[in-house]
Amino acid sequence: MPVALPAALDELARTATLLWHGRDNLVRIWPDEAFEWSMFSHRFVFRDVFVVNNPQGVRHVLATNVENYRKSVYTERVLKPLVGDGLFISHGELWRRQRRIATPAFHRSRVREFARVMVDTAREMVERWATLEPGTEIEVTREMAEVTMEVVARTMFSGDLGPARTTEVFEAFGHYQETLGRLDILEMIGLPRWLPRLDAHRARDAVRRLDAVLDDILRKREADHLPREDLLELLMRAEDPETGQRMSRRLLRDEAAVIILAGHETTANALGWALYLLGTAPEIEARLHAEVDGVLGGRDPTFDDLPAVPYARAVIDETLRLYPPVHVFSREAQADDQIGKRRVRAGSMVVIAPWLLHRHRKHWREPDVFRPERFLPPEADERPKLCYLPFGAGPRTCIGSGFGLAEATLILVMMAQRFRLRLREGHPVEPLGRLTLRPHRGLPMRLEPRGR
Repeated sequence: MPVALPAALDELARTATLLWHGRDNLVRIWPDEAFEWSMFSHRFVFRDVFVVNNPQGVRHVLATNVENYRKSVYTERVLKPLVGDGLFISHGELWRRQRRIATPAFHRSRVREFARVMVDTAREMVERWATLEPGTEIEVTREMAEVTMEVVARTMFSGDLGPARTTEVFEAFGHYQETLGRLDILEMIGLPRWLPRLDAHRARDAVRRLDAVLDDILRKREADHLPREDLLELLMRAEDPETGQRMSRRLLRDEAAVIILAGHETTANALGWALYLLGTAPEIEARLHAEVDGVLGGRDPTFDDLPAVPYARAVIDETLRLYPPVHVFSREAQADDQIGKRRVRAGSMVVIAPWLLHRHRKHWREPDVFRPERFLPPEADERPKLCYLPFGAGPRTCIGSGFGLAEATLILVMMAQRFRLRLREGHPVEPLGRLTLRPHRGLPMRLEPRGR
């Protein structure tokens, strides 16, 4: 006992130091060696945490034995107040039913229809930029957040949000991420779930603001019965092909919150990072401009143009590799299992971090270099499976991935036709890992018109 106590105290001190450094920015928690390790674990006082960092392990957790790995209690605690029982959080039969009901709304044919809204919204943004003096500095993270929120407002609610409520929803999501997006040390070390979390009460105001907007829209939508073909209407009319059931009002609210979070926050971050990366690589930017100009000749893109701009799509793919919006996610083992040669006990937390996998030195050549060509043939065909998962993998792959990729590519093309953007000289750029991966301190960038 006299020998064990100092060892236990030393372990506790190392755990506390690790968690404290990563509390406000989760990407700081990873040691440099983690970009080479295949799988590693840490004992956080009362809880074992396993980090699965190889394709075989990812397949086991997300596909082969997916039923044994539910969304972790930590994930539920952070997201459930915001998205309720939406597809991000639900599990079991509820998740399967919601997935069956929602899937038709994101069919390729629907994305084609929504592409027109994406292009129209992006056109309004770049035309507003064109009225500014050349060299004007804009805050790119804010601009991308606003344009993607407007796309969500028009495709989800037929524009029923309006400017004031769009701002209200935008600010509510930002406030929520600031309060509950930090690392929960009590949860990570495995202390009882009934202990109060200090940040919880601060997030309730953000949830109340979001609920007020969504409830008002749902109430009016139920009352007016006007024909619409937006995402909300598709979800309201959709029936489970197996049971004939429709979503309850509460579940409609939850799925709307999921779509706002996934369709706005993650796409906005991806576009902001893409503009930053292009500004650091003029030769890549020039190739993108040449492709866009050659294919479109100055006209607006359409959904059918997407296959003709593979380099633009590769820029988005490479951006998602270097700066995955969902940079880490966790599961909780429901029963004892084995991942590779490691025994995983029931109750253990299992973490998969795209931030690590996407930059893993054993799976990617020049993992820290921005090189979109790696997503074009023939190199793309040689990439190991499940080393790249910006939308997850297995049966729980993001249902809106096709929507998000189309949106990001079309908006990028619209911007590339008209402008170059350059970061303010000397501005520090650091990824901030919370609920999503944002640029810390924003991205102030200078507009340089290209001319037609």
